[in-house]
Amino acid sequence: MPGNPPFEQYVGYLLKRAQHALRAEMDRSLNFHGLTTPQYVVLAALESYPGISSAELARRCFVTPQTMFRIVAGLTKRGLVRRKELPTHGRTLPAALTPEGLNKVRACHSRATEVERRMLAPLSHVQRRALARLLQACAEALSERR
Repeated sequence: MPGNPPFEQYVGYLLKRAQHALRAEMDRSLNFHGLTTPQYVVLAALESYPGISSAELARRCFVTPQTMFRIVAGLTKRGLVRRKELPTHGRTLPAALTPEGLNKVRACHSRATEVERRMLAPLSHVQRRALARLLQACAEALSERR
């Protein structure tokens, strides 16, 4: 359409470009520890919320329950996560980090932090805080919680 800016100037495109660059760099950095970004995010979520259900874990990690099942199954096979049935949860199988999983995620935190530091390096402290607030506002504007 005449009058519209090139698609490369749309905020949605710029967000996706930044997300893509972040994901690629995170994958490259985390590969040192044998993890992908989604695997790291799951381990980090389990560190913060031990025993969380798979459904809640999928929501927090922005993946489908089916994808979460595959990620957790792979991490379980590697000995980084354990699942145990609790009588009060019926068929729910909460996931938790094993000691090896806890060591792995802690080893990865510095790499993830370094990638984020490099991404935000061009911004001042005030700009970083503003960016975080603005991104939060954008997410909330489109969330189902309105």
